[in-house]
Formats: sequence, C-alpha cells, structure tokens
Amino acid sequence: MAKQSSPRTTSTAPKKKRVSEAPQPTTGVIATAAIDGSPRHDDIAQRAFALYQARGASGGDPLQDWLTAERELFPAH
Repeated sequence: MAKQSSPRTTSTAPKKKRVSEAPQPTTGVIATAAIDGSPRHDDIAQRAFALYQARGASGGDPLQDWLTAERELFPAH
C-alpha cells in the first residue's frame, strides 16, 4: 500500500511588513570619548547626521560629514 502524503496547510495570518528606518550615514571612523570634556563620538555622529539631513538626506559623503562635524566641534587653535 502506498503511503499518502499529508496535506499542506497555509497560514491565514497576515504577514508582517518590515518597517525600515531612515538610513544613517556610516563613516567607518571610530573615535573615543575625550577625558578633557571635548565633544564625544556621539556628539560628532549627531552633528554629521544633521549635516546629512540638512542636505535633504540624499547623496554626499559620510566621511566628509564626519570630518566637517569634527572641525566644527574641535575648532583649530
């Protein structure tokens, strides 16, 4: 006698959609927190992201945004 395969059932639950957030620029630059009270990594990252958003959140160079943020937060003496 031949073995019968069991019927497949399909789920009737709706599939969840993935909610994507706005992409954040990545720089590949790692900074450490300064002991002397100067801006930290998070401060630079937030400023770099603000530069990206000010541009309309399109294009540009994340590394340049990071370097600009560093120059703004660490002015040359």
